[in-house]
Amino acid sequence: MAGWLAGSDGAYDREFAVDVEQLFTFLVQSQPEETAKLGIANYKDKEGVVRQKFLARLQGEITRRGVIDVLRNGFKNGPLSFDLFYGTPSAENAKAVERHAKNRFSNSEVGKIRRIPRRPGEVRNPKCEVRTQTARSIRNSSFDISPRSTTRRLAIMNIALRGIEADFGPENADTFRRDLHPDLRADYVLANGSMSSNQSREGDIRQKLIEADLVDCMVALPGQLFYSTQISVCLWFLAKNKKGGAGSQSRPSQRKRQGETLFIDARKLGTLIDRVHRELTDADLEKITSTYHAWRGDGGLTRSREGREGREVMATDSDPLRAFASSRETSVYSDIPAFCKSATTAEIAAHGHVLTPGRYVGAAEAEDDGEPFDEKMPRLVAELHGQFAESAKLEAQIRADLAT
Repeated sequence: MAGWLAGSDGAYDREFAVDVEQLFTFLVQSQPEETAKLGIANYKDKEGVVRQKFLARLQGEITRRGVIDVLRNGFKNGPLSFDLFYGTPSAENAKAVERHAKNRFSNSEVGKIRRIPRRPGEVRNPKCEVRTQTARSIRNSSFDISPRSTTRRLAIMNIALRGIEADFGPENADTFRRDLHPDLRADYVLANGSMSSNQSREGDIRQKLIEADLVDCMVALPGQLFYSTQISVCLWFLAKNKKGGAGSQSRPSQRKRQGETLFIDARKLGTLIDRVHRELTDADLEKITSTYHAWRGDGGLTRSREGREGREVMATDSDPLRAFASSRETSVYSDIPAFCKSATTAEIAAHGHVLTPGRYVGAAEAEDDGEPFDEKMPRLVAELHGQFAESAKLEAQIRADLAT
């Protein structure tokens, strides 16, 4: 292996999240006999059944065990075993040195980041392997409880592989003892269990966060947004100051929202781009972000909520730096069944401080088909009786066939 190899967009398979050209070149050069037994005549043929099964098996192992474990220990495909990486050998082991030289490292640009003005609470959707993390969020992965240069190098590689530009600072450090990015505003992307689990005193932690009025907004996202796992995740937006007030150079004007938390259930949003991966569209992102900013009463937006004395909380935006907020049409916030709900601290406490949005947003209102109940019920009962009769007829026929 001599440094990094230049990858190509054409060789990158988005469905299985792998550079098939580099993968099969490595397998042929390092494990020719096992690779020949696969029976893949042309690895570039995306319709090849054997190829699809092999890549699906690899993807499944990565999802179940993680990338690092698969690289360290390889994986099995039926009776065949494959290695995907050879560790650093000792100089005395000539065979290990030879195997290590066959490792292949490539960098393929698999997508572009959709750049939009950065605002607190903004949801990004870079069209690459990490779907909902911003460059700043990923940059925070360079910090560790025990700062190590290895962690920083892995974070830099993680960003480079995804074509994201990020400032990691001149050296490894940590935010407690030597903060290299004092202006960092981090987004928290956590597994859904963090919203309801009571293990390891997680319930007590949520209760303290709610009682301290630190949770501003909770967003539940759909599954299949990531290439490495299909689990769904949630976004936590924390705010130390909910008093609102006039805007400044660093933030827009906001309304007073003490004792309130916004819940957004976005699990039904997104579009499948293939059979296992989902992507949030621009319209989906706009729906989430505009709802949050309208509820928060950001400059240039208005808000109203039924049941709050019928008042509207208005805000204006005169700061030219807040052009992004001003460019939006003036919107009025209101609770939407099955999507968003503004809940009070008392309501959250009544739910045992569980922060799952689905508990608060409720279900969508059923559409009225216009058929009166007195007419619909007899019709449905008649249909049910007809289905019972058909079921009995089929059962009798099956019994007669079995008896012959």
